[in-house]
Amino acid sequence: MTIKKIVLVLATTCLATAAAPDGFIFAAKEARAMENSNADSPSRRTNRLIKEKSPYLLKHAHNPVDWYPWGEEAFEKAKAENKLIFLSIGYSSCHWCNVMEKESYDDEDVGWLMNSVFVSIKVDREERPDLDSVYMAFCGMINPGGCGWPLNVILTPGMKPFFAATYIPKNSRDGLMGMTDLIPKVRGLWGERARDVEDSADKLTDALQNGFIRRPGKEPLEKNLSEAVEKFYQVGFGFHRYSVDATWLVPHFEKMLYTQALLAAAYTEAHQATGKDFYINTAKEIFAYVLRDMTDANGGFYSTEDADSEGEEGRFYVWKYDEIMETLGKDDGAFAVKAFGVTKGGNFIEQGKQAGGKNILHLAKPIGESAAEAGMDEKEFLTRFENARRKLFTARAGRVHPAKDDKILTDWNGLMIAALAKGARVFDDKKLASAAERAADFILKNARTPDGLLLHRVRHGEAAITGMLEDYAFFVQGLLELYEATLKTKYLREAVDLTNRQTELFWDEKEGGFFNSADFERKKTIPWKDFNDGDAPCGNSVSMLNLLRLERMTGDPSYGKKAAVIGRIVEPSASEYPSAHTQSLAGVDFNLGPSFEIVVAGKTEAADSKAMIRALNGVYAPNSVLLFRDDGDDEIVKLAPFTENQRSTAGKATAYVCQNRVCNLPTTDPGIMLELLRGKRPATKPEL
Repeated sequence: MTIKKIVLVLATTCLATAAAPDGFIFAAKEARAMENSNADSPSRRTNRLIKEKSPYLLKHAHNPVDWYPWGEEAFEKAKAENKLIFLSIGYSSCHWCNVMEKESYDDEDVGWLMNSVFVSIKVDREERPDLDSVYMAFCGMINPGGCGWPLNVILTPGMKPFFAATYIPKNSRDGLMGMTDLIPKVRGLWGERARDVEDSADKLTDALQNGFIRRPGKEPLEKNLSEAVEKFYQVGFGFHRYSVDATWLVPHFEKMLYTQALLAAAYTEAHQATGKDFYINTAKEIFAYVLRDMTDANGGFYSTEDADSEGEEGRFYVWKYDEIMETLGKDDGAFAVKAFGVTKGGNFIEQGKQAGGKNILHLAKPIGESAAEAGMDEKEFLTRFENARRKLFTARAGRVHPAKDDKILTDWNGLMIAALAKGARVFDDKKLASAAERAADFILKNARTPDGLLLHRVRHGEAAITGMLEDYAFFVQGLLELYEATLKTKYLREAVDLTNRQTELFWDEKEGGFFNSADFERKKTIPWKDFNDGDAPCGNSVSMLNLLRLERMTGDPSYGKKAAVIGRIVEPSASEYPSAHTQSLAGVDFNLGPSFEIVVAGKTEAADSKAMIRALNGVYAPNSVLLFRDDGDDEIVKLAPFTENQRSTAGKATAYVCQNRVCNLPTTDPGIMLELLRGKRPATKPEL
């Protein structure tokens, strides 16, 4: 039976025909009234989420819904009482998650209904991306093109999903079924046709596990670097998560750490490839934002900043014409108004509202064009532009700042560590390297179990949640980039150790590829492997490139063999939908080559060693790995035995460059080394 037919059967035999008995609604209201008359004040009520650390879960800790965190207590209750499970997944900066919390979950009527019919589980998607991936895939299977957050899934007591929806209002409206209609229908369905529900859930779960491939979703912001900057250039730096309009003017204002990391890395590489200052300036501004607003005192990086403040989406970020003129004065105000595309009527129209004079500051035109129209050269224009931004930033500091989700996630920190390390290499910036090291050391010290396994989340001194595939993959990526930025062997050693642990915990020995959850966690949900890249790359695609890099850095072919298996799994889907596998294709490109292994041998602090490393860092060579062989320290030999005989020549820093597993003669000349990286044979014999 096809997925389409399964969904059709479910729709026609289940919710669509289930009755919503009036007697149940009446009884619910009567029972709730009696319950409340004997209960503490609702404002004092708490549920089990009060013991959690996630700011998102804590937002729901005083709901009348009897929420459970994901875990055995909830599962056992559902089985013991034969109750359906209502699984709700969201995150703290999600605007519509917050709307649904206030409208539905914090409502006494809805709370009573949910408690009567369901065991309700609340999940922070940032804490459990493995669960989010599974149930978002399920939602995409039965609701093509209509999935996002909040994500609400109903499961059987045996943990099999059969219904999924996003935002659900309290009462039915605008074609959306409300909670007060949905819950009684589900109750009637489960009471009268439980076998049909179980059968449909079994079929849907089988379809999900047997090769269902999610189609690419909306284009992530990272796709178009130049357009992204022109449309989202902000006073305080940092990128909002995505655009809600076709012209990329109006963002969804939340800011995510992983967005900053991915874009910072992309702009850094764009500068390295093109030499254009446009890219270097943007990358540095992203780093400035993260280090200023998203960094914990102990070195880790926070997760998100909300879209809302003072109850309004984007309030912190938008400006009225008069505010700008008052802040900057007549002349500078007129300059800024034109540069930022500000109008008296406003360019920001909130959903369902009229224009209220609010403006999103953006580059109305490219810098060069704006400078020409103003009769200035670009340097003069940028000086004045920066002065205006600085004054507006100072004025904005007096506003109520959006809430910050200050949990520290291992996977997203891995992405940010990788971006900072890449920036440190390309921009020769020790401050960025230091920030990356502090974050890596924080994770290594605070987000691990006593036996060395990674944990997913740290908040207020508590580390919790078993590490998932993306924690290992993204953090290993960060460690590999950090090794190449600092040449400190401990980071390469940790990358090797964690990759080996990742293989033990997540690798599918039967069919290949990494599961999203560790072996001892998979029994609690649907075993799931994800090979699609979305707004962030998936764990398998990042792992593929990590494994290829480690094969070249250590000489261990077992890493390359696993990467090849992932490549074979991805190939059919990547051929048809390449935009859903961009990170995997980066691994394929690395493997096809040309790729390079470079060993620089010399003394760590010697000027010629630093000069050779600096020359390497200035070249765009994404398909390369770098090792440093310190003449006075054989530690790298333990990790990469092939470096044992690669030493400096006549006391000079020496480069050993291999291309596609074929080695050239060593050279002490940085110029010849760069020629070899360009795939050219040197005109003269390398100096030995």
